[in-house]
Amino acid sequence: MAKETTTKQLYDLVNKKFELVLTQLQSIQIDVRQLQKVQKEHSSRFDEIYEVLGAVSRVVDKDAMAIL
Repeated sequence: MAKETTTKQLYDLVNKKFELVLTQLQSIQIDVRQLQKVQKEHSSRFDEIYEVLGAVSRVVDKDAMAIL
């Protein structure tokens, strides 16, 4: 910046920087919301997998006992 920068020029520069930061924060907020949504979907899928594996392990245990 030149030595003779006016107050308005400084204000405009700071305002532009704040707008840039705000835009980036909004983008980050959208990304976080999307990640939370995906995490929730995966969490429910893992719960389903856990239930199925539990059932399979019980069946395998019963079959193993029957073989013995």
